[in-house]
Amino acid sequence: MKILIEHLKRVIHDEVLRERCFHLENVIIRICKEKSEYLSLFEDDLRKHMKNFYENDFSLEVQLNTQEQIEKFIRKYISIIKKRNETQGTDNKYTGYADNPYKTIENILRKTKFRITDDMLDGILKVCQETLLAEKQLLGCKVDACQLVAFFSSYYASKKIYFDSFLQEIIDEERKILNGTTGILFDTTSKFSLRFNYILMKLSYEKASSNELIEILSFVDANNNNRIVDKISDLNSIISSLKNKKDLYSDETSKLLTLQFSLNLSNDPNPDVRLLAIKSLLLLLSKENQSVILPRLSSAIDFDTSFIKNVILHHSEKLKNINLEKYRFMLEKAKTDNHYIVRHYAAKLLSNKA
Repeated sequence: MKILIEHLKRVIHDEVLRERCFHLENVIIRICKEKSEYLSLFEDDLRKHMKNFYENDFSLEVQLNTQEQIEKFIRKYISIIKKRNETQGTDNKYTGYADNPYKTIENILRKTKFRITDDMLDGILKVCQETLLAEKQLLGCKVDACQLVAFFSSYYASKKIYFDSFLQEIIDEERKILNGTTGILFDTTSKFSLRFNYILMKLSYEKASSNELIEILSFVDANNNNRIVDKISDLNSIISSLKNKKDLYSDETSKLLTLQFSLNLSNDPNPDVRLLAIKSLLLLLSKENQSVILPRLSSAIDFDTSFIKNVILHHSEKLKNINLEKYRFMLEKAKTDNHYIVRHYAAKLLSNKA
């Protein structure tokens, strides 16, 4: 390891060598995560020669160890969101960004044991509100804000009083929320996707009615030529919401509508759409709806792509607990699949006496 670190430090010092190394940053992060004592060997060099990497990805991945460090980063991304809300659309100029500060905040809160303060929560909700009410803001940013607010419904349910007040304020301004800028380079979000995510956000707090979901999903059924990017965006939103909150649906109608939506898209010609639809079905799967979902999963094991088959097999514990007989039947079929990885994984699961 000592020799490897010496070579890496040499590369860090040489700009030409750095440009030739495609995974230099990932290797440095991996090494420092394995042993904290390696951190001090890289810090000074990274601060001097790779400042942008050191202050962003490296610090996020390696240095989030204390409450103060985490709070510092969250405040940094709150400031970024606030500044973008203030400048977007000024003088009719619009900017697309490759990063997603909303998702970064969510990932920090999800992966650390940060004890969020009332002041910090208020700051996050305030910039999300500014984003949602800014009529010149990009639709994609509004979707990101909806998803961050939905994330809070499960992870910080104890602070319900903040969310009730916040939601009431923005729901009263629904017209502004659903109005934004589209057609900008790098932002392919549609108004349909924004409305869909807005409804999912309200659903997370039991503020949406099943009628709203019926209306938005019936629009999809009536427009089977919806863009692939919209289908992918909407399925990703469903998956994210279901992961954040397992009891997302307070009424059976909303759950059945989402189930039907996912079932329909699981037969889409596009394999990426089908993959996400299958992931949604796996999250929705329960003893109550197994008679609808398991036949579709079994059919996917027969005819779909190896990626989709592997996703299904990786949910072996859940499938086994729902219906052991049908689970074993799917394994037996997968054991003779044309793809080696599928065959190998199915055989491994069977050998474990699944």
